[in-house]
Amino acid sequence: MRPARNAALLGGALLFGLGGAVQNSHADLPQKQEQVVYSIVSCDGSALQSTFATERSEAIYLVAGVDSFVSADKTLVYYWPITRQWKTDSDTLNVPLMGSLVISGRQRRVLSPVEYAYRSATNPYGTSWTCYTAEAARREASEYKSASDALAQKVIEYTNQESRLDAERQRLIDSIRDLVRAGNNADAERLVAQYNSLVEPEAPPRLGYEVRPIEVAFDLNLPAGDYSIHIEDPSGATLEGSGKRLVVFSPRRTGAVGYDVIPGDRWTHTEESSGDKDVLYLSGASDLYLRPFEQAEFNDLDYGRMIDNQSTGSPRSFRWVRNRQIGDSILRVRAEGEGAFDSVAERPYFVQQAPGAGLGYLILPFDESQPDQQGHDPSLVAFHVPNDAGRLRLYLSRPDGTAYAGSEREIRVVRRDRDGDYLLLLALLPLAGLIVPLVRRLKNGQ
Repeated sequence: MRPARNAALLGGALLFGLGGAVQNSHADLPQKQEQVVYSIVSCDGSALQSTFATERSEAIYLVAGVDSFVSADKTLVYYWPITRQWKTDSDTLNVPLMGSLVISGRQRRVLSPVEYAYRSATNPYGTSWTCYTAEAARREASEYKSASDALAQKVIEYTNQESRLDAERQRLIDSIRDLVRAGNNADAERLVAQYNSLVEPEAPPRLGYEVRPIEVAFDLNLPAGDYSIHIEDPSGATLEGSGKRLVVFSPRRTGAVGYDVIPGDRWTHTEESSGDKDVLYLSGASDLYLRPFEQAEFNDLDYGRMIDNQSTGSPRSFRWVRNRQIGDSILRVRAEGEGAFDSVAERPYFVQQAPGAGLGYLILPFDESQPDQQGHDPSLVAFHVPNDAGRLRLYLSRPDGTAYAGSEREIRVVRRDRDGDYLLLLALLPLAGLIVPLVRRLKNGQ
């Protein structure tokens, strides 16, 4: 009886434990709340940013003088403790809120939703973004669809030509093989000449740009300041939960130049130089490649919450934000002790894995005639700065010779010289005094 009783008690304990686990698992599920959520999309011409603001958000943050698009939906919101962030469940509930956006501040404005679309274009300096609204957005979307459809048809034709060419090559190879086996070399040579005359079809060029699907939202382009917003339905009533503070901010400083600093032997270890007081140090083991870019300085909290409305930044600190790479410029470089600045031209380069076990990289001048570079775009467009001097001064200028403000930098090359090697030997002398007696003991069998 006792084993059966113990088994029953154990079974009950297991059932109780499982029931408690089930209850606890239900208790751990996030509680979802129905809220008004603002979706925000903004772009400064170089990067597209998107975030959202729940009813718990303090405010919406936007950059002044830039088209930003705001829309509101009724959706489910829940807190996710693992990442300590609020998340949305728009798959379960997603009801767009129709009406007008009312902005209160210096003056009252009432906005209606508009259609908008972004076009992204790829160039040697990266990706640039352009915004279109209303009829211009519809025209861009239509032209992009026509261009995409035409490209798709050309790709199909190119693929078919490739297939036919492969079939013809195989047919000629089989025929040549049969003729050679039969000893008919004259006809075989004729087919070989025909095989060599086959021409590869030309692949259709890429579009080089993309137009995102048209969206509908409120277009906000405001001067810096504090505002308040809410949504009114067609009857003029304010939608509950739609009230929100709006912070529109400007950069503290603009027009400064930053640099991507790329060591020739460590392509993946790119660093940034933001301040004109920065000193760039080289190990002397490789050359340096510089990519200049425009940058602006923003309040850390404002800009952080423009990117991610839930971010935590400091209202007392500032950050440099890169914009777009500067093209059509000249780098002026002067070695220590020389009077005149030399001009360094900007060139395209191609990066490939270095042979051997070192797992390094080679940065080579871009040349489409090289077999390993055909069909590829340049890996970077940059200025090549050799490390053949101990100290360099440089700045960036426009083609007309005027300098970019804040583009000055100093480069110092840190080398190991003979004196350094001698100092290393001197440092090892005490160790030699300990090793020599030990070696003598071993020889004497002690």
